[in-house]
Amino acid sequence: MMNDHSYFVGLDIGTSSAKGGIFDDRGCCIAKRTVAYEVSYLKPTWCEGNPEDWWRATKVVIKEALKSSQVDPGDIAGVGISSMVPTCLPLDRRGNPLRKAILWLDRRSVPQCEWINTNISSDRCVQISGNTINPYFLGPKILWLKQNEPHVLDKTWKIVQAYSYVTFRLTGEVGMDFSCAGLSAPLFDQKTRVWSEGMFSDLGLSLETLPKLYPSHKLLGEVSEIGAQETGLKKGTPVVVGGGDFAVSTLSAGVINEGETCMMLGTAGNLLIVRSEPGSDPRVINTNHVFPGRFISFGITYAGGNLQWFTKLFQGTSGADTVSYTMLDKEAGCIKPGSENLLFFPYLVGQLTLTWDPDLRSLFFGLGVNHGRGHLFRAILEGVGYEYRLMYNIMKGKELTIDKIMVVNGGGKSTLWRQIISDIMGLPLLYIPDSEGAPLGDAILAAMGVGIVSDECVLRNWLPSGSSVTRPNPENQQIYDASFDLYQRIYKDLGKYSR
Repeated sequence: MMNDHSYFVGLDIGTSSAKGGIFDDRGCCIAKRTVAYEVSYLKPTWCEGNPEDWWRATKVVIKEALKSSQVDPGDIAGVGISSMVPTCLPLDRRGNPLRKAILWLDRRSVPQCEWINTNISSDRCVQISGNTINPYFLGPKILWLKQNEPHVLDKTWKIVQAYSYVTFRLTGEVGMDFSCAGLSAPLFDQKTRVWSEGMFSDLGLSLETLPKLYPSHKLLGEVSEIGAQETGLKKGTPVVVGGGDFAVSTLSAGVINEGETCMMLGTAGNLLIVRSEPGSDPRVINTNHVFPGRFISFGITYAGGNLQWFTKLFQGTSGADTVSYTMLDKEAGCIKPGSENLLFFPYLVGQLTLTWDPDLRSLFFGLGVNHGRGHLFRAILEGVGYEYRLMYNIMKGKELTIDKIMVVNGGGKSTLWRQIISDIMGLPLLYIPDSEGAPLGDAILAAMGVGIVSDECVLRNWLPSGSSVTRPNPENQQIYDASFDLYQRIYKDLGKYSR
């Protein structure tokens, strides 16, 4: 039985920052911290992260959360970690990184995807993994290592995710959960939920380089003496396997039953639909939920990453010259829906699902002298909304009833963006202002691991109550319907010019 002094650590390693905190046995966050770090864009389509940044951020988040909450480390009942996925981080036998991690955004493995499609066939890959072949997935990333950095792969003990690297630093144990395994296409067999020996053989890879698979809430190990010294946690504190941020964020929104839908508005924008059976449409991503017995299909677009890029264009050398999202939101809010016939296609890093075109690039269409900074910013917000509608049009064709969407992550704080997306999609959006997103989901996984959260009813008690509902404006819907028609016509032709 849990006493009044038991708590959980939940931590999410994101693309550009780590955020987390300490949660009590009702899911209330009593202390939290965010630590930012940089990613490296070595080439236009190459994106890498430094695992030492993840570990440094982990230590800061946990230490400062413990300090500000004044919680005794001995009262921490469990730790859960999630992260952006998939990443490709090779470790040597001592657990030391052999290079920086190749992130989910990275598109360098296009030639390897072409090799797989020629030598194995995309149909077979879809049949086994439920997913298409694309640089997003882990399989082509590993094949890139084999063909371009064989000296690294020869020294590799395990290839891990950001979350599994952090859990390894905490416990000395390494594992991978099923939500991320599904993103390892074509190496994971979705039907049997094991690594596909045939695919490893066909790609000339060793199955031993990937970790053993576990449920997300499975206890992986305990905080080691070194892990305790570096984080302030108590030696022996239970640590669960963890999982992908997309699935953990979905859990934090209480989206766990078939047809329930979650929208993530972070650096990446995900539209996620829960299924009782595995999905198989290769236009989207199909994998496992972190909640047992559930599956997820989802589409991805570059969302907050567009805003980060746009904001940096206006950053000056002094504080007085900088701009904020609040400032840009205010400017965009003064612009009428449709941004005066200005469209933005959010493909700064290619289209991440649907056409899966890594060479597709962004475009402002209809730009004129009448357009100012507010028009451009609003057009970006609308462009992401159009991408969500493209995803939704595919998802709803699978005979799933979708009547509302739960919104999580930082972008959901923008009342303007929520209204724009609701108007474009014609669906109400439910945003829970007090939700902590993925870190809350991580804490729930930890509580599941130690037996405190044992069923759906108990889980519901952990979720924050009270949501802000954004309903579509009929007049705005008509405007956006017309703009979306034009968006689709241009969208169909963009691929002709992507190479």
